[in-house]
Amino acid sequence: MRRTLALAVVAGLGLSGLTACSWFEEDSGLRQALDRVASNADTRIRISYGDVAGLVAIAGKAWDAQAGFAPLRTMGADQIGPYVQNAVDETGIALLSADYAVSAGGGSTAVGLLSGGQNDGRISDTLTQLGWTGDNDHLTAPETVSEAAARPYAQILAQVKADGDDVIYGQRGAKLSTAGDPSGKTLAEDARIGALADCLGDVVAAQIEGVGGPNQRTAIAVGVRRPKDNDAVPNAVICTAWSKEEAAARYASLATAATSSGTSTTGTAYSELLRGALIERVGGDHNIVSLRADSPDNALLVFQLQARGDIPGLAR
Repeated sequence: MRRTLALAVVAGLGLSGLTACSWFEEDSGLRQALDRVASNADTRIRISYGDVAGLVAIAGKAWDAQAGFAPLRTMGADQIGPYVQNAVDETGIALLSADYAVSAGGGSTAVGLLSGGQNDGRISDTLTQLGWTGDNDHLTAPETVSEAAARPYAQILAQVKADGDDVIYGQRGAKLSTAGDPSGKTLAEDARIGALADCLGDVVAAQIEGVGGPNQRTAIAVGVRRPKDNDAVPNAVICTAWSKEEAAARYASLATAATSSGTSTTGTAYSELLRGALIERVGGDHNIVSLRADSPDNALLVFQLQARGDIPGLAR
C-alpha cells in the first residue's frame, strides 16, 4: 500500500494536540470501492462504505451480534441493513457474505453495490418468484407486491442487477450504470472525494458528504479505522474540506477547543466521548483538516455525531 506524507500547516497556531505531519494511506479498501462508482452531482451527495468481509472476520456473521464492531457490518448497505436477518432467504442477497458494500446518492436516486459473495442465479430466481421482471440487463420490481414480506424490497430493491458475485441495486430513480463498471470519472478520481478518502485512510466503515456546508466547508467524511480485533478500542476519524485556508485554520482551532473543554449536544463532554483527540491541518488543494480520537465502547459514535450535527467544532 502506498503512503503519502501529508504536511500540516500549523505555524503560529500554538494549539495543543495539533501536530505538524501525518501518514495518510492511499489505495485503501475505501478507495477501491469509490473507484466502482461514477462521480456526479447525485453520487457526491452522500457516500457510505463498509468493509463487510473485514468486519465479519472479527465480529462474526450472526445477524443479531452487537458487541464491538458488529454494528458496522451493514455500513455501505444502509437500506438493506435492517433486513439482514431475512434478506438472504427472501431476496437471495447475502449482505454479510459480501467483500464490501458501497452506496452513493440521496433518496430515490441512490445506487448501491455489494461486491463479492453473491449468487446471481439465486438472486434472479428468488426475485422472479416474487414478481420482479426482466428489463434489459436487470430486474424491476412490480408496482404492487401482494406478499407482505416482500413489500419493503419493492422500494429499496426496485431495480436489481445481479452480475456474477456482485449485485447492484437501487430505487426506481436510480441509474444502475452508475455503479459496478461506470464510464467516466469515478468517485475515487474526484479530487475532493479522493483527498477525503486518503485522509480517512484504512477504515472499515465510512460516510462522506461531498456537498458544501456552512462557514466555507466544502465536504466532510467520518470513519472508523481498522481494528486488530473485536475487542479493540474504536478509533474514529473525521476529515473536513474547506474552500479557504483561513476557514480550515478557524475550524482546527474550534475543534481543538471543543475536544478539550467543549460539550456535546447531549450534554456529555467531548473529551469523554472522544479520547485523546488529535487535530491536524493537512492542507493540500482542499484544505483538509483531520481529527482522530478513540471512542471507547461505541464503534458507531462518529456516525451518530455526524447524523445529529454534533461534530466537535461544527456542532450546530
